[in-house]
Amino acid sequence: MKTIETMHFLQQIEGYQFYSFEQEPKQDLKIGMPTKYLENMNFPDLYRSWGIDAVKNPYAKRKLKPREWKAFEKVFFQWLKQFPFLKEPLYSTPNLECNWELLNIKKWWKKDNKAYMSMLEEANVWHTDATYRIIQIEQWCELKQLAKMAIRGVPLVFFSGLGIVFYITDCLTMRIFAEDISKIEQTLLQYIDFQILH
Repeated sequence: MKTIETMHFLQQIEGYQFYSFEQEPKQDLKIGMPTKYLENMNFPDLYRSWGIDAVKNPYAKRKLKPREWKAFEKVFFQWLKQFPFLKEPLYSTPNLECNWELLNIKKWWKKDNKAYMSMLEEANVWHTDATYRIIQIEQWCELKQLAKMAIRGVPLVFFSGLGIVFYITDCLTMRIFAEDISKIEQTLLQYIDFQILH
């Protein structure tokens, strides 16, 4: 992982003109793990649940234990690793004026948050200066750690070198934005099984 100067990054992203931080594109592709994955996890209603907010939540329809959620995340990351555009140069930044830091840290997140903060510090990412708002992701373990924190509430935006922008959500889904969403959908179908969510 390394820092990229914001202005340098903006000069490279002519292919991302369809995306605006201030207003999300009208078209997106929201996808999740296929039904068979959810059934194997014994949670076919995952995408109708409260997601990570169901953990230790007595008001959730199905209250989850932290170890259950971490098992779901493990399956999610195995599925996510198959995406072809993750092999291209990847960049990430917090959305708009947001920071890299997670402010509301639940007790069972502390270990992940500590690993995340250490990773940012080692890469000299921890800047409040807007000059360094972008990181380049160089290894799968870095993307996985960032994705964990996105799931926990850090508002991260990811950019793929293929002209794709995506979010990773607190329900273990992806929201994908691109110039031609239909083309991206057809390309993904050649590589990975998924379900389209609404």
